[in-house]
Amino acid sequence: MQATSRLEGVTNDFTSDNDGGDFSPYHDEDGLGSVLPRRSLVLRIASIASALAAAPLAAQAAEDRTFFACWPPFYDPICGIGTRTTVRNELVPNKIWDFTQAQTIGPISATIRSVAVKLNDGSVWLQNPVAPTEEFFKLLDEIGPVKHIVISTYAIEHKAYAADVHKKYPSAKVYVTPKQKTVPLDLPLPLLGIPVDGILDEGETLVDGTKAPWANELDCAILAYDNKEAGAVPIVEAAFFHKQSKSLIVTDAVERIQRQPPTDIVRTDLLLGLAPDIPGGPPAEDTPENRLRGWAKMCLLVQFFQPSKSSPSKEGSTFELEWRDGYLEDFDNLAETTFVAPIVRYLVYSKNPSAVIDWVDRITTRYDFEQVIPAHYTAPIPINREEFSRCFDFLREGKTPPPLPDADTKLLRDGNEFLSKNGQPDLPLARSA
Repeated sequence: MQATSRLEGVTNDFTSDNDGGDFSPYHDEDGLGSVLPRRSLVLRIASIASALAAAPLAAQAAEDRTFFACWPPFYDPICGIGTRTTVRNELVPNKIWDFTQAQTIGPISATIRSVAVKLNDGSVWLQNPVAPTEEFFKLLDEIGPVKHIVISTYAIEHKAYAADVHKKYPSAKVYVTPKQKTVPLDLPLPLLGIPVDGILDEGETLVDGTKAPWANELDCAILAYDNKEAGAVPIVEAAFFHKQSKSLIVTDAVERIQRQPPTDIVRTDLLLGLAPDIPGGPPAEDTPENRLRGWAKMCLLVQFFQPSKSSPSKEGSTFELEWRDGYLEDFDNLAETTFVAPIVRYLVYSKNPSAVIDWVDRITTRYDFEQVIPAHYTAPIPINREEFSRCFDFLREGKTPPPLPDADTKLLRDGNEFLSKNGQPDLPLARSA
């Protein structure tokens, strides 16, 4: 379809544009009657040839971005064929790369990334594989052979494709955090196609006492707490410190939203579909302003679920919201700041503040990092250990961190209150040092 559209444009242009030259469009320089001059004709033929040549390339690119999802998640595709663009960025020259895709729920997308570290032996250490498209594999293979696959959390969106990636690299070893859980049924990972060759532990060792194969280059700090006191799911995340580059690699600990939409990853039609403040009409015109409007709404919805400047549309659709003035200012106040995602803050970390702060303190005591590489939105984030630690002050007794807007966080706070009254209470704040 794309090639057809381009050819139609060329055909229409063929009889109407003189290409800005000095000849009349119907100059009979070559005795060909009412035809374009030779120069213009050659240019048109070249344009048609270029369109024809681009068609199979576009088709191949589309094919390289498809994958099959057989592990039902909460995002698209629930099951079956999905499509994602992969963008690779070199975060540390010749050492660390990320592979970023869009994770979509209905009309809403957020970026999600896998991180690859090239070890001194030339092999690749791969964290939290993204969707197994041929584009992803080709970009990954250009770095080096994958030797280690690491799952640094129990969250489904960060491990759903580990089995597919292991099938692609069967000689690679798979390492996971302790206290892995799967939902809705808690099944052993090998039953789901994810072999477990080692369980991560603190520092340079694995749970069995052996030294991690990457120990000379990466150190590990583990947050793995059963949370039985709160009656909730475990709190699990492994942070890795890359010694040479002074980079801290995390998953969901912190994030920073970029102000401009990543249109090379997130589909423009989704941005424009969300841009109108009153739903029900056609998508907005494709302009930078409208892309930003769509991106601002996406980010506010992902963070707060029910932002204060939105309200359910009379149409009744889940994602059809009416927006009031002020949401761009709310987004602007949030963008380019480093924070703990509200859903993690209110529904996860609040269940055991002391365990989380102990993990943060271990990280900031042992690792003198200069940047943080999270799994979502901007990477790397240029912050040091003091700035990282301050992001968690909401878990410390006596600290007054910059608050998130009460109006925006109401739904999450109400949800946490419901959980607290039904067997999952918040534990006390951590004692300040």
